[in-house]
Amino acid sequence: MVPAGSSPATLLSVIGTVAVPSAMAFFGFALVFSKGSVVSIYAKARRWIDGAFALVFGVFASRVLTSRIVD
Repeated sequence: MVPAGSSPATLLSVIGTVAVPSAMAFFGFALVFSKGSVVSIYAKARRWIDGAFALVFGVFASRVLTSRIVD
C-alpha cells in the first residue's frame, strides 16, 4: 500500500513496478499462444483445461458462498 501524501516519483515507481512485469507477461502469453503448435495443443486439450478451471472456480465459489463473515 502506498502511503497518503507519497511523492509523484514514488507513485510512478510503484506503477512501473507493477505495469512492466504485467505487460511482459501478457506479451509473452500472446507470443507463445500465437504459435501454431501451441494453438493445436490447446485445441486438443481445451475440454480438459476448461473442465479443470470450472472445477477450481466451482470449489472457490462454494467456499465463498458457505463462509461466514467475521467482524
